[in-house]
Amino acid sequence: MNTSKTDMPTSANAAGTRGYVKFSPARGKNGSSGRGKMAGVRKTPAILVAFLVLGLLAVGVFAVLHWQTSPEDAAPIIALDYRQAAAYGTCEDATNYGIDVPGLAFEVTNDCEDSPVTTTAVSQSQMDRFLEGLDNSGIREWEDSYVDPDILDGSMFTIQVTYQDGTAQLVKGQNQWPPEWALFLDALGELGIT
Repeated sequence: MNTSKTDMPTSANAAGTRGYVKFSPARGKNGSSGRGKMAGVRKTPAILVAFLVLGLLAVGVFAVLHWQTSPEDAAPIIALDYRQAAAYGTCEDATNYGIDVPGLAFEVTNDCEDSPVTTTAVSQSQMDRFLEGLDNSGIREWEDSYVDPDILDGSMFTIQVTYQDGTAQLVKGQNQWPPEWALFLDALGELGIT
C-alpha cells in the first residue's frame, strides 16, 4: 500500500496564508487507489461563490431584458413640439405644432416672421387618444436621428418630447422616418393635425 503524500501548492491554506495542502490518494473498498481528493480544503466557499456569481448573472440578465420602462411606469409626456418642412421650401412650407398636454391645446405656426399663431383646444378624450397613439408608436424608443444621405431634396422633421420629470427627447429626420411613423401620424390625427 502506498501511503506517501504529495505537496500541492494552493493560493491559501486554512490559516489564510500562502502554503501547501497535503494530497492523499483516496482508497476504494478493495484498497485500490482511486481519484485523489484534497484534504483540508473546504468546498463550501467555492460553491457559495459560484451561486453568488450565478445569482448576479441572473439579476443582470433580468435587468437587461427589462431595462426599458413600460409606458405605465414612464414619466408622462407633458409637451410635444413637432416641426415638418420641405428641405428647400419657403417659410410657408414649414409647419410647427406645439402640443400642451395638460393645457389640452396645441398651437400651429409656420416659419414666416409674421406668421399668426393659431391655438386649438382639444378634449380630454382626444388628448388621451393622442397619448395612447404616441405610446403605440414606440416614440420613447426612437433613435435620435433618421437621415437618408442619398436624397438631397425632400422633407425633414424635428420632434421634441418633454416629460414630466424634466427630461426631453429630441428626434430629427430627413427623408427617412422611424419604423412606426404612420402610428405617430395617426396619434396627431386624434388632435385633428394632418
